[in-house]
Amino acid sequence: MIFGREPERLVIETPDGVDISIKWWASDQPEAQEILFIHGYSQSHLCWVSQIADQALARHSLIAYDLRGHGESAKPADPEYYCEGERWADELAAVIDAACTRPPIVVVWSYAGRVVMDYAKHHGTDRIAGIVLVSATTCGRPDCFGPGLPKLAEMHDDRLDRNVASVVNLWASCTKGTLDGELAQMMVASNMLTPAHVRRSMSGREADYEAICKSIGCPVLVIHGTEDPINTMAMAEYSRDTIPGAELIIYEKTGHAPFLERPHRFSSDLVTFVGRCTA
Repeated sequence: MIFGREPERLVIETPDGVDISIKWWASDQPEAQEILFIHGYSQSHLCWVSQIADQALARHSLIAYDLRGHGESAKPADPEYYCEGERWADELAAVIDAACTRPPIVVVWSYAGRVVMDYAKHHGTDRIAGIVLVSATTCGRPDCFGPGLPKLAEMHDDRLDRNVASVVNLWASCTKGTLDGELAQMMVASNMLTPAHVRRSMSGREADYEAICKSIGCPVLVIHGTEDPINTMAMAEYSRDTIPGAELIIYEKTGHAPFLERPHRFSSDLVTFVGRCTA
């Protein structure tokens, strides 16, 4: 039981017919805030294992789901399921409808920054209590991407030996420090649940979210590591400067996954932000 407690599971269908797997860990606190975690490119809900198991967050109801094409969710073969922002937006809306009883705090990592921006574009942010952007993509400016970005393209190969090698190489380079051996193995295995055709189909779509960033009406916290090789600090600064009232917390000597590299600090910062949003 890697999360410390067993989750409940629900499978829902999106408006375009994709089955999405949702896990949640309910709180027995009557006024518990719901926190919705969304993983990044070629990952799964397993990446949030440190937060789900952290007692600092136990008083809140924690929810995590697998994006289409990832983890335990369905993996359609047609590229059209992955290249249109409205589909991602409607998927998140369906998850919120099914799993949340009140506006959640939405925590998004890396590619999931695009998902929440797609959602804001098509549904607004009235049904979100706050957003935490973790090493998250919010624009397509070249200076906002680092030298590690090409490693994602290496994961598009259908040949299993090269696919596995590219995933191992990615995880060896995207974190500043060395993750615990069992945790690192879990992240690599979780990556391999996403087929190469899904990764290819997710890549290359435009990321013009400037107008959306400027329109966000809920509190936003940006968390970013100084050594992130995928999304540079310029991405975090863009989010801070473009989203009204956004706060930036910088993690020194940290790579692309602050919640795995600095889990206790991350949980503490998240608890503080949740308190501010619900005050």
